[in-house]
Amino acid sequence: MRIVKSFLIIGISLVIISCGGKYQKKINQGRQSLKNDKVMEAIGYFEQAIKDNPGSPEGYYWLGMANKARMRYGDFVINMNKALIYGGDKERKRIADAYYGFARELEAANRLDSMYDAFEHIIDIMPEYKIGDDYAIHLGNKYFDEKFDYQKALAFYVTGFESDDLPDAVKQTVLYRISRCYYEVGDYENANRSYNRLLDLFPNHPKKQIIYFDIGNINYKLAEQAYKNGRYEDAVQRGEVVLRIGKPKIWISDVQRIMGDSYLKMGEREKAVALFQAIIKDDPYQKQRNTLYALSKLKELE
Repeated sequence: MRIVKSFLIIGISLVIISCGGKYQKKINQGRQSLKNDKVMEAIGYFEQAIKDNPGSPEGYYWLGMANKARMRYGDFVINMNKALIYGGDKERKRIADAYYGFARELEAANRLDSMYDAFEHIIDIMPEYKIGDDYAIHLGNKYFDEKFDYQKALAFYVTGFESDDLPDAVKQTVLYRISRCYYEVGDYENANRSYNRLLDLFPNHPKKQIIYFDIGNINYKLAEQAYKNGRYEDAVQRGEVVLRIGKPKIWISDVQRIMGDSYLKMGEREKAVALFQAIIKDDPYQKQRNTLYALSKLKELE
C-alpha cells in the first residue's frame, strides 16, 4: 500500500513538473517572439500559457506587454489587473514600471487621456512610485486646473516636489498648490503645516494674502474640531492664530466664542469673560447670533 502511495505521489509530481515546464516554455517562446517583433505570435504563446496555468501572474503580465507593443491600452489594463490579482505585492513594481513606460509612449502618440489614466493606475497600484518630476508637475497641473480633482493633483504634486532641481519660481507655485489641495480635500492639519512651510521658504509669496486667509480659516476649523473633541487648550491655541491673523473676519466672533467656551471648560473664567465682552464690543447693535450668545453667557457668569 505504501509503495502504491509513493508511486502516486511521484506520478502527480511529474505531472505538475511537466505542466510547469510546458507553461514556462510557452512564456519563454512568447517573450522571444515579442523580442523579435512577432507580436501576434507572442500573444498566441501567452494565451496558451494562461490556459495551462490560469492562476499565475506571469502569463497575464506578458500578454499585457504584448498588447502594449500593439498600443492596445484597454487590453493592457485588463491583463495587468489580472497579473496584480494573482501576483499581489511582488508584482506591483514591475506593473507600475510597465504603466510608466506605456504612459510615455501614449504621450508621444498624443493619446493624452489614456496617458493620464496610465499615471492614475500607477498611483493606485503603488502610491510611492517615483514619477519623473516634469511628468508629475504636468499631471498635477492638469488635475488642479482642468479637472478640479485635488486628491489626484495632490498625489502628483507631492511626487514632483521631492526634486531638489526645481527652480524657486516653480517650487513656490507647486508648494502653494500642494497646500491648497490639502485645504480643498479637508486635510486641515497638513494644509496648515504646508502653508506655514510655504511662508517660511517664501515669506513674500505673491499669494500671501490668500495664504493668510486660508490659514485663518483652517485654524478656525481646527479650533472648532478641537473644542468638539474636548481638546480645549488646542482650541484656544488655534483660535489665537486666527485672532493674530485677523482673517477671515466673518468668523472672528465664532472663534472668540469657541475660545471663551474653552476657557470656561478649563476653569479660566476671566479670560472667558474678556472674550465674550470682545464679541459684544464688535457688535454695537447686539443682533448677531454670537453677540446674543455672549450676552447670555455673561449673565450666567454674574
